[in-house]
Amino acid sequence: MKYVSILLVVALAMFPANAFASCPNQTGPYFSGPFVWYDFDFDTSCATTSGNVAAGNLWCYSTPAYEWDYGSGSVDYTMTVPSGVYGNFSASVLAEFSDPHTSNLNAVSATVYCYHNNSVSYYETFYIHQGNQGSLSCVRFDSGTFTAYAGDTIEVVMTGQSYNYDTTMQISAPTIFSSNY
Repeated sequence: MKYVSILLVVALAMFPANAFASCPNQTGPYFSGPFVWYDFDFDTSCATTSGNVAAGNLWCYSTPAYEWDYGSGSVDYTMTVPSGVYGNFSASVLAEFSDPHTSNLNAVSATVYCYHNNSVSYYETFYIHQGNQGSLSCVRFDSGTFTAYAGDTIEVVMTGQSYNYDTTMQISAPTIFSSNY
């Protein structure tokens, strides 16, 4: 028992409670003229996954991402809107896609949902791509603007299906923006 207590004290000293990352990481406010915003950045460790997806990085900026190599799977990021931020929200992802088979069966998408009082108040599939639409290299996709209030839930769901092992389909962890416009 004494040994366990010593290990616990050492662990707490090395890893204080505030050292663990929150999901998402809030930064800001940022200013550009009359435009003011906050960023909510996710990491792949913040996601809930199912099926055949693997965490990795996009080649550009070493951005954390998930990849669908073969089979289907989904990735789900969720946040609760805090107080003290602006009510106009949007979501953004970076995407890479390369399919030597140019198959419409290889496809991936990202959808943002906003829940107010446990009901969907907004949703939009702001990124969807198939192999027959060509390659993408670190392309940014943004949702439209929607309204959310403190206590609401914002969710970004990514789904994909790959029928070929040599097809690359990656989507970065999302960034949610809260702005005054």
